[in-house]
Amino acid sequence: MFRVLLFVILCIAAILGIGWFKATSLPDWYDEQVIQGANDPVEQLTKIIQSQGIEAFFSNKLSDLLAGKLILNEDEFNALILSSLANDERGRELLTTSDIVRAQINENQLEIGAVVDMNKLKNQSASIKNRVDQLANILPALDQSKVYLAIAGQPVARNGELAFADDLAVKIGDLSIPNSLLAQADVSTRELQQQSLKITYLKINEINLNSNNIELAVRPSF
Repeated sequence: MFRVLLFVILCIAAILGIGWFKATSLPDWYDEQVIQGANDPVEQLTKIIQSQGIEAFFSNKLSDLLAGKLILNEDEFNALILSSLANDERGRELLTTSDIVRAQINENQLEIGAVVDMNKLKNQSASIKNRVDQLANILPALDQSKVYLAIAGQPVARNGELAFADDLAVKIGDLSIPNSLLAQADVSTRELQQQSLKITYLKINEINLNSNNIELAVRPSF
């Protein structure tokens, strides 16, 4: 998922022009997460998974797991997402180049986004660094920017993994990028729609959203 999203942001950045300020707007929750630092509940839950294992994280949900159902609040789901990214090669690339990765849950959609540091991208492959440098020549403000990049839509289970329905939306900052602009940037919407994320320790059969919770029909794999 990371390589596709990175390609999207680098291609579209070059044609945003006057809309760049809006495109570099960061989400309202970002400053709050930065202020919380080590006290961020998501970081604390993630450390439990890393240091004590997934069994400790799921200790109060074992009966639900055995019944094939798992209800997670936003913090718990984010900890599971971060642990899953850390166990995936491309996921680790996203974590390395981002200040923060977070999922936002509401009744209508799931949004998973990252605040990407353009300076950190320069430490990636030579082709990515060259593309960032080229865009910085077009849009000088890009060179030092932190950019919020997200996918939003209805989550679905696909081959046991977390995915999005075909009507997903791509966001850069405050801008929702229409399919016509994706096509102009030579980005395949079909390729975006086919992306999925394996949630470590779980095979997902069904996903439902409810207020600030996400309900998963699952089969444990730990």
